[in-house]
Amino acid sequence: MKKFLLLLLFSLTFLVTKAQQSHAIKGMVIDTNANAKLYMASVSLMNAKDSTLVKFTRANVDGLFELPGLKSGKYFLRISYPDYADYVNHFEIDAQKPSFDLGQINLIQKASLLNEIIIKGQVAAIKIKGDTTEFNASSYTIKPNDRVEDLIKKFEGITVDQNGKITANGKAVQKVLLDGEEFFGDDPTLLTRNIRADMIDKVQLYEKKSDQAVLTGVDDGQSQQTLNFTLKEDQKKGMFGKVELGGGTSEFNSWQAMLNRFNNKQKLAAYAVGGNTGKTGLSWSDQEKYSGGIGGDIEYMDGGGISIYLTGEYDELDSFEGSYYGNGLPTAKTGGLHFSNKWAKDKYAINFNYKVGQMGINNIGLKNTQRNLPGGSILANQDNLKLQETSRHKLDGQLTLKLDSTSNLKVNFNTSYKDNSSNSNFTTLSQRVDFTKLNSEMRRLNTAGSGKSFNISALYSKSFNKKGRTLTAKFFENYKDNEADGFLYSQNNFYDELGILNQTEITDQRKMTTSQDLELGASFTYNEPISKELKLILSYGITTKNNDVDRDSYNKDAKGNYSQLDNLFSNHFESYTLLNNGGLKLNYNKDKNQVNGGFNVISLNFNQKDLVNNVSYKQDFININPSLRYVYKISTSKSFSMGYNGFTNQPTISQLQPVRVNDDVLNIPIGNPNLKPGFSSNLNFNYYSFKMIKGISFYMYGNISMQNNAIVSNSTTDVSTGKSTFQSINLKEKSPLNYYFGLNYSKKIKALKDIEIGVSGGTNSNLFYSYINNILNETSTQAINAGINFSRYSEGAVSFSIRYNPSFVKSTSSINKNLNNNGYNHNISGYLSVRLNKTIDWTVDYGNTFNGKTQAFNETFQRNLINSTINKSFFDKKQLTLSLSVNDLLNQNNGFTRSANALSITQSYNNTIGQYFLLTAKWDFTKMGANTK
Repeated sequence: MKKFLLLLLFSLTFLVTKAQQSHAIKGMVIDTNANAKLYMASVSLMNAKDSTLVKFTRANVDGLFELPGLKSGKYFLRISYPDYADYVNHFEIDAQKPSFDLGQINLIQKASLLNEIIIKGQVAAIKIKGDTTEFNASSYTIKPNDRVEDLIKKFEGITVDQNGKITANGKAVQKVLLDGEEFFGDDPTLLTRNIRADMIDKVQLYEKKSDQAVLTGVDDGQSQQTLNFTLKEDQKKGMFGKVELGGGTSEFNSWQAMLNRFNNKQKLAAYAVGGNTGKTGLSWSDQEKYSGGIGGDIEYMDGGGISIYLTGEYDELDSFEGSYYGNGLPTAKTGGLHFSNKWAKDKYAINFNYKVGQMGINNIGLKNTQRNLPGGSILANQDNLKLQETSRHKLDGQLTLKLDSTSNLKVNFNTSYKDNSSNSNFTTLSQRVDFTKLNSEMRRLNTAGSGKSFNISALYSKSFNKKGRTLTAKFFENYKDNEADGFLYSQNNFYDELGILNQTEITDQRKMTTSQDLELGASFTYNEPISKELKLILSYGITTKNNDVDRDSYNKDAKGNYSQLDNLFSNHFESYTLLNNGGLKLNYNKDKNQVNGGFNVISLNFNQKDLVNNVSYKQDFININPSLRYVYKISTSKSFSMGYNGFTNQPTISQLQPVRVNDDVLNIPIGNPNLKPGFSSNLNFNYYSFKMIKGISFYMYGNISMQNNAIVSNSTTDVSTGKSTFQSINLKEKSPLNYYFGLNYSKKIKALKDIEIGVSGGTNSNLFYSYINNILNETSTQAINAGINFSRYSEGAVSFSIRYNPSFVKSTSSINKNLNNNGYNHNISGYLSVRLNKTIDWTVDYGNTFNGKTQAFNETFQRNLINSTINKSFFDKKQLTLSLSVNDLLNQNNGFTRSANALSITQSYNNTIGQYFLLTAKWDFTKMGANTK
């Protein structure tokens, strides 16, 4: 398989780099009146067919320029220089005209033109500068009090969904900046939904390279699609904000306030958000960068399911869109402060954010599960009640220093403190397939805990006299400290084959857990230019991790005090990990071709000690991770890339530790200290094309991966009691295989009044394995999905979008060949906005979910959700807005979900936010620019 993947990789590389006939164009840019050669004049070569940028350069000190490596075709050349009128020339290159020498190109100053004629017209809405697309905000019509989000919805190739997620040219925007700086961290909606559109001068769309790539000048392939909003000069000083208050039926309410004070490069902002409509305001998007802490890496679901994952500091406040969209009824309050500044000609810069959040959730649920075993099934019905409270404080900051002309230092830190409490009650009845009782459970679990963390990193870079020779060093520390105290009470009844009670187990314990994690590390990267096109990158890193987890379970003594230590479910482990990482990479970059290839060698030493039983465990691993990536930049708006990378899947501490946890007596995890790393091989490709003028985008992507020595679940269930144990083991005889492929195409149809039509399609397949009662189970899932959407944003009366996404899923299991979950599903979503007059507008959102019948589910499921709002604005500048909105107009959001795979079938009901009406008043105020006087 590996030979096949490598052969495919190099075959595709050969195809995209085949030889092409090359042409050139050159000339000299001057001002004959002033007898001046226009150094650094901007020279752009555009495709005549669709106005996409083909090549870009600047004139040298003698005013000369040259654009080599051109294919035959029709082009036009645009030359620009500050205070001069643009020069435009249309021409064609073919075999008879292989090159053009335009000779002296005389630019004329705009002042001279204006003396003769007045030029009227709109400033160009879009400019392409190298790899950056720039939108001129003044070229788009906006309404009073429109936000940045309203502005960018009008940009060609950019869409914004109802949650504020931005997609540009078919790719998700991952970072949003204000004047080149983060604004309240990485939460885009705070900027896009609160900054006024009339304050924006330009919006730049580009791929932001990693800090390492920026400092070294070597593209490491790591980038984020970024939107940068630059303020108008007269909007960089003053104050603005808004206050919003809403109340409605069934005691629903929401409120929000924000205040911003800008003083050129200094920015100060504060916000507060609250209510029980599901909006938490902001995301806590920068989660902890390493796993660990209380909890562990395996989730044992009621009814026997298991999910393996990496834990971290995550809670319901961690949503991307700033909205709670889980189960239960939430009440939330969040707030934050932001301060940033630059001084000494931008030599120094600081950026600080403080956030505080509190959320309570009241969840009532019902779950029905059928767990499939070799030769039988277990049916479980569970009622649950969960009350949860979470609060957190978080401070993060960044300090950037330009030490001298050759060296820079960037320091990042974040620290947080979190309190949480949870009170859960479960009542479960499990039955055999003949509906005789198997077991029943009544379980209460009450926990209160707290956690704190502190993370800091420093990135230093040094440039040397030889161009491209750089040295970067990174030092970091990550620290976490968590503790929890709670009580577990469960009564489990077990029944014989006739459904007669024959055994009862009662667990009544106090649970106390503490954990500390300390991670220290340093890494160094050296870049040496071997030639203009070829660079050598050498790297070395060392990391140490110390982990201490103490779990104590106490039973009651004769006096009713929790003082008797339960040794079976108590443990205290210390672990120490030393990781050395050395790497070599070559970077080749010439014309449109870029190749990155190399490998990392990782040495990992893992030492763990069981302090209760005085037993030590030690493992040493040496892993080699190869990588190869090729990028063909056809133009600034078209590219192809493909790559291969191999990496190890290290066992987590929770998978390695021989720990038994009885929080759920029916599902007990067991550690495996002999677990070895797995290895994954991945091959992927991407093709992207976007024609800005015609509004056409096309994106195609694919990935195939396989695992050797994979870490899989090994579960054993006692069919006479329903008790299960779970352990992670290495899979020797099989290799899990996964792949996916997809494409997206969209085009704006001018003849249909700029309606944008998009189509998409894709397929994916997953083949994975697990052991169930010592039998290897092979689960295969294939899915085919498609999509079509129509949308139009209009300055007039009506804007809309509608999207239809059907899919078909096929899922089978080797231990249950007669049961499958093959079926058809679809989602329909729509949006309509109607401007009734100058002061009143109406919007409606629609969503439809449909799941068809399968062998697992003998009935269809369908739900329609409709939300609607009508707005009325007042005063000349529309500072005051009154809104009447309805959530879930048809009252169908009943919290019902269902899922199925080859191992289990689950249906659940949860209380959730349903129908309510809300009346909201919003006041916008601004005192910017000239208004500040």
